[in-house]
Amino acid sequence: MRVKKILNYAKSKVSEYPRIDSIVECLELKKDIPNNVDVNSFIRSKNKVNRTVESQAIKNINIDKKIEEYKKWQSLIKKELDLIKNTDLDTFNIVNSRFSGATFEKIENELFIGDRTVKRLYNDFIIEISFLAIKNGLIHI
Repeated sequence: MRVKKILNYAKSKVSEYPRIDSIVECLELKKDIPNNVDVNSFIRSKNKVNRTVESQAIKNINIDKKIEEYKKWQSLIKKELDLIKNTDLDTFNIVNSRFSGATFEKIENELFIGDRTVKRLYNDFIIEISFLAIKNGLIHI
């Protein structure tokens, strides 16, 4: 059961890979937008720590942690893609096709590879990413 959860989590992170830059930009925008604060109350409370400042600081710290995690996943997947690009071109083409939204059926028709082989190569890539994520501390067991 635990293995299936790890593989599903890794699969979701791999499927987010093409959108990671936009996700990080969105998180940065959330971090930069201050809460609606009255200017007069802000002036009166200058150099004092209040609940609003604390909550904004905690929110920014949590957003920074998420951004750091996304960047680690992005570098991990990018390194693995660069590696398989040189060693296993079929798997590289399958993974890139999945990133562009192609179904397994369309991939097997384009690459002239059998259905089981396409799914097996994609799942092998997911398993490899899972192992690397566990090794790098992105997934904790």
